[in-house]
Amino acid sequence: ILILSVVMVVLGFSTAKSQNFSLGAKVGLDLSSFSNWSDRKPDNDINNSTIKRSLRTGLQIGAVANYAFSKYLALQAEVLFQQKGEVLKFQSEGDDDDIGAVKYTIKASYITIPILLRGTIPLGKFSLSAFAGPYLGIGISGKYEADYDDQTITGKFEFGKGSDSDEMTKLHRIDFGISFGLIPALTVGPGDIFLDLRYDLGLIDFYNPDPKPD
Repeated sequence: ILILSVVMVVLGFSTAKSQNFSLGAKVGLDLSSFSNWSDRKPDNDINNSTIKRSLRTGLQIGAVANYAFSKYLALQAEVLFQQKGEVLKFQSEGDDDDIGAVKYTIKASYITIPILLRGTIPLGKFSLSAFAGPYLGIGISGKYEADYDDQTITGKFEFGKGSDSDEMTKLHRIDFGISFGLIPALTVGPGDIFLDLRYDLGLIDFYNPDPKPD
């Protein structure tokens, strides 16, 4: 199972539209990686013991709607564009040709809709919020880049089921998981400037081979 995890550092601004309702926008960085990579079916051409994983940095941009039940508790819904993925480095040891060191970059773009329960501690013009809730992601595009022997090979991911031979190019279109984090905010004029520090834990296997690996 390959679970996609995302750490977000996002700057945003919200403007009050009524006493209880506000709208806002946010833009920032996603730092994403996979967990449980060692559980993936071993590839005969890859020495799995040499795999080194690193975060892939992507863009996040979107809109935020917040309904406050009180100054301490609110429901927050968002629509986000997110760039997710990971960077892998490993040794390829094929039977016909030893390619050597390979850098494999996974890039996937999703529209993500989190629904969050947000608790806030107001401290004058400053406030600190904690939040948690589910999110639903819908894949819209994906590609990969493989760098080795001074050359780069690129290709597109497909959404749907794949075979054993192409499991690395098949993705689940739907991503579902849990979001949680902290939001420090500062009231400026009619709205707030806030910093969204978030962790997304995916609950669905990122790759979608068919049949499933043993």
